[in-house]
Amino acid sequence: MQYKIENETYINWRKAISEMFSEEKISGNEKELSGFIDFLLKEKVAPYYYYKCKERIEDEKVKTKLKNIYFHFLGANEILRRKSEFIIKRINEIGIVPVILKGIDLQDNLYPKPELRPSSDLDILVINQKDFDLSLNELLKMGYRIYEYRSIKFPMIYGKDLVLIPPESNGLMVELHHSLRFGKCDRRRKYDEIFYTPTNLVIRNNGKIKYYGFSNEANYAYLCYHTFQSHHNLKRLIWVLDLLLLRDRLDQKRIKEIAEESNTKEVIDFSYKLLDSILLTDNNSDCFISEAQSNKKSALIKLKNEFKNIDGISKKLLWLLIWFFPNKVFLKKRYGEKKNIFSLYLTYYTSILKRLFEALWGEFLDK
Repeated sequence: MQYKIENETYINWRKAISEMFSEEKISGNEKELSGFIDFLLKEKVAPYYYYKCKERIEDEKVKTKLKNIYFHFLGANEILRRKSEFIIKRINEIGIVPVILKGIDLQDNLYPKPELRPSSDLDILVINQKDFDLSLNELLKMGYRIYEYRSIKFPMIYGKDLVLIPPESNGLMVELHHSLRFGKCDRRRKYDEIFYTPTNLVIRNNGKIKYYGFSNEANYAYLCYHTFQSHHNLKRLIWVLDLLLLRDRLDQKRIKEIAEESNTKEVIDFSYKLLDSILLTDNNSDCFISEAQSNKKSALIKLKNEFKNIDGISKKLLWLLIWFFPNKVFLKKRYGEKKNIFSLYLTYYTSILKRLFEALWGEFLDK
C-alpha cells in the first residue's frame, strides 16, 4: 500500500504536529508564517493548532490571526451542531437511534472542545433497511433532495450511502449510509459486520439527542479505511490528527482482532507507520514514501476493485449499463444544463477515456 504525499505537504504536516505536541516557543512573524497559516486553514487543523500553541507563539500578530480563525470556526461549528442536532432529534422522534460517523461524534468524544474538530456535513448510518427508509422519508419531509449519482439506483445497490442536498443554500449536507463501507452486492460487505456488534457500538446521549458511536478500536479501523482507502491518497491532516489522538486510547489486543475481522490490518499498519514518521523530531527529512500512486491511478484501482467484488453476473451487467449510460440529470449537473444529450454523452465518454489513458500511461511510465 503506497500513497502520494508531496514533500512540501509532508514537511508542513510534521511541522504542525511537532509544534502542537511540544513545549518549545514558536518563532516567526506574520509574513514568514503566512503560507503555513494558510496551510493550517486548508487542512482544517488551525483551531487545534491555536488551542495547543497559543501560549508559545511569540509574534502577537500571528497569535491574533490564529485567534480570529479559531473564533470563526467556533461560530461556524455552533451553527453546524444546531443543524446536526435538529436532524438527529427528528430521527430520534420516529423511534430510530442512528450511528453517527466522524463529525460531531469525534467532537464530543475525542477532542477537548467541539470547535477543535471542524466538520462540514453530517454522516448518519442506519443499518436496518426499514429504519433507513423511515429516516430517508423524514429527511425528504424536511425538504432534502437526493443527489442522483449516475442513476437513482446506483448508490442504493453499489454505493454505501445517499447524498442528500439541503433545501437552503447554507444548509447542512447529509450523507445517509445504509452500509458502512461497501454496497449491498459487494462481496466485501461481510467485513462490516464486526462494526455492528454490541461491543463496538457505544450509546451516546447528551440530553438533547441519542445516537451510537463506535468503540475506540472500531472507530480507529473505520477512520483508517476512510482516510487511506475511501479517498484517493491522503487528503486532510485533520483526518490524520483524528488517528493520532485516538491511537493512544486503543486496546492493542482488541485492535488486532478488529483488524483481522474487518480486513483492515494492512491499512492500520500503514497508519502506524505514517504516524510514527510524522512524530519524528527532524522536520526537514523527506517523506518516507519513495514511490506512490497518482490520484488517477489510485481512482482506477478503486474502481476495478469495486467491479471485481460485485456479487453476480446480472449485477455486474447492471453496473456496466449504469456506468456507461448514466441518466441525463447526472450529466446535466456535471457538464451543464444547456448541452444537448449527444454533447453530454460525448463529453462524458471523452472524460472517461482521458482518465483511463492517463492512469494507464502513468502505470506504463512506472515500469
